[in-house]
Amino acid sequence: MLRKALSILVLPLVFTACEDDFTSGNMNQTAQEPFEFAVDASGATVLYLDAINSVITVTGVSADDSVRVEGVREVRSNTVEDAEARLDDLLVSWEVVGDTVYVETEQPENTEGRTYQVEYNITLPRNFEVVVESANATIDVASINNSVYVEVGNGIVDLDDTQGDISIDIGNGEVLGTLTLPTDGALEVLIGNGIIDIGIPTSTSAEFSAGVGNGTISISNLMLQNQQSTNTSLSGRLGAGDGDIRLTVGNGTITVTGF
Repeated sequence: MLRKALSILVLPLVFTACEDDFTSGNMNQTAQEPFEFAVDASGATVLYLDAINSVITVTGVSADDSVRVEGVREVRSNTVEDAEARLDDLLVSWEVVGDTVYVETEQPENTEGRTYQVEYNITLPRNFEVVVESANATIDVASINNSVYVEVGNGIVDLDDTQGDISIDIGNGEVLGTLTLPTDGALEVLIGNGIIDIGIPTSTSAEFSAGVGNGTISISNLMLQNQQSTNTSLSGRLGAGDGDIRLTVGNGTITVTGF
């Protein structure tokens, strides 16, 4: 458990309820609480976010020495009163250890049917390394000039203008967006069931391999040298082959487009 619990700013509670009647067991009543805080990151270079059920946006900005976190904590239950009472069980905590800013969702292990979710909107220096772990999440990462590592059970990862090593492991979901590998950089994406649909510069230099258990592989607007292909795999070299690109989907599709 992290040592510093969220306490910077707590905004008024917002409760929403469905207009329709409900019976016990229908978890359609919601309590929400916005939050925000800032962490001095002048001595840090890594963000490590340990979430559970989340909507996450991480955006790199220039000339900033803080990690700024805002969002909404939400509990869905069968009554507004119960959802309100359980908001105290859903916490966002943080601490700085060495070069790493840790941010964590804390919630009961036994939800008793309730839904706990945290929406994160995080801005941080562009040169930060970003590490995200979550059970279920939609994750947007933009304008990061460093490595990005994501592990999520079920979800979608959308990359926009990232420039660094990328490692993504998803049980079920999608990886979308555009990215640029550094010299000798590595891109590795593994999805059990889902879709990879990414764009990379036409100047990318990397050894390329893609494979599906069941599905299709498509590559366009890229010159793949020494190409070798089967019904379920495609490999070759882009440019001088300095870096490494490995894409794997158990069931689904892989699409790579040069830009």
